[in-house]
Amino acid sequence: MMSKVPAGRSSEDVFIYAISVNSKVCGCVVTVRSYPNPHTAYLALLLLVESAQGKSHGQQVLRHVEAEARSWGCSSLAAAVDSRNERALRFWLREGFAEQFRKEAEGFMGQAVAIERNGV
Repeated sequence: MMSKVPAGRSSEDVFIYAISVNSKVCGCVVTVRSYPNPHTAYLALLLLVESAQGKSHGQQVLRHVEAEARSWGCSSLAAAVDSRNERALRFWLREGFAEQFRKEAEGFMGQAVAIERNGV
C-alpha cells in the first residue's frame, strides 16, 4: 500500500508519520493531499497497536490530520474502513464521518466502507 501513489498525485502528496506515546512508537498515519479531489484529504491509514487503542490517541491524531488538511486548503476528509473492523467503523462514525458506499476491494476482509466528513 505504501508503495502506491494514487493517480494524479505524486510521492510529494503522500505524508507518513509515526505515532508515539511516551517515546514509544505505537502506530502510524498516512494521508494523501488533495485526493480524490482538490478539496479532500484522504486518510489512507490510521493504525494504533491494540494497547494504545481506547485512550483517545486516535482522536488526537485525527485532530492533527484535520489541521494539516486545513493547511492544504482541504475542507473534507475521506477514508475507507474494512466492514469487518466494527470497532474502527464505530470510531469513524462517532467522529462525524458518514458512510458513502460499500464495495468489494482487494485487501479488505469484508467490504470497503467509504466514509467522508466535511468541514474539517
